[in-house]
Amino acid sequence: MRGTNPNTGEPVDEWGCAVTWMPFMAVEIAQKSNQTGAAVESFRNEVVKANQSNQQLYIQALNQQQIIPAHITPLNQPINTLPEGE
Repeated sequence: MRGTNPNTGEPVDEWGCAVTWMPFMAVEIAQKSNQTGAAVESFRNEVVKANQSNQQLYIQALNQQQIIPAHITPLNQPINTLPEGE
C-alpha cells in the first residue's frame, strides 16, 4: 500500500494483509467524506448567494419597468400524483 498515513501524515509504502489495513482505510474514508461534505456545503452556500443576487436583480428590473411581481403560493399537494390503487 502506498500513500499517506491519515493519522500521522507520514508516507506509507508497505505490503501487508488487507485486513490489517482496514483501520487506516476507515480513517481515510471518514476524512474524505468530511471533505466532501464541506465542499458540498460551500457549493450550496455559493448557489444560495447567487440565487439571492439574481432575485434582487429581477426585482429591480421589475420595479424599473413598473411591473408588479406575481405572488405565487405553492400547492398543498405535488403535481402528477396518482390516486391510491392505480
